[in-house]
Amino acid sequence: MAEPNEKFKVEINKSLNRLYCTVIGTVVKDDLEGIFASIANAVSQLKPNFSLVNDLTQCQYGQITGIPGLQKIMQYLVSHGVRDIVRVVNGKSVIHTQFNNLSQKYQAYVPVYVNSLEEADKFLQDQASRKCLRFQLSEKWVEVEFKGQNYQGVLIDLSLGGGAVKCGIESIAADDEVKLTFSLPDNQGKNNQFVMKTAVVRTFDDSFSVDFKSMMPSVLTKLKECLALSIVEERK
Repeated sequence: MAEPNEKFKVEINKSLNRLYCTVIGTVVKDDLEGIFASIANAVSQLKPNFSLVNDLTQCQYGQITGIPGLQKIMQYLVSHGVRDIVRVVNGKSVIHTQFNNLSQKYQAYVPVYVNSLEEADKFLQDQASRKCLRFQLSEKWVEVEFKGQNYQGVLIDLSLGGGAVKCGIESIAADDEVKLTFSLPDNQGKNNQFVMKTAVVRTFDDSFSVDFKSMMPSVLTKLKECLALSIVEERK
């Protein structure tokens, strides 16, 4: 349990490979350094593909000066293999609104919002087979090669396991093979080109989602690095 003057508490459940972070009151810049240190210590005791439950029901709001600290935590979680992020909020709370506004300004991973810890745990239990955390990117163009033809599309979201593409290809169907080519910047500011063989898993009116086929470990590492860095990039 948190002491009366504490602003946060971080706990782990090793058997579930799960991290719980509760934030209390108003979050200022200095608080985030302590939260980061506690999360880093907790993550070191978990395995890759761990889940995070972020309880914000007692959190009032966060000061804008804390955004870089928050992004540092988000990048750390991604680079160390977080699979699911569930935020527990009061639906009309200020902190919930702030997170929504932040996701409109910056690229970010896609969390799940629930109303209680019980709902968070149930969601994670139901999502046990989920593979990867998704990222919403801003106007990332992708070249789509399908049956010998090239098309221009836009990445709707991306993960280490696949993605969703907006591209009007009428004849595309589940199980079709598609090659995607796109670029993401790394920590040196260099654009890295990714050429991915994929299989279509779902189709919609003007988009489709895919799973990546086999990927070399070096490519997976570079993609993880680039996705973590994408969190600080402002939307266009």
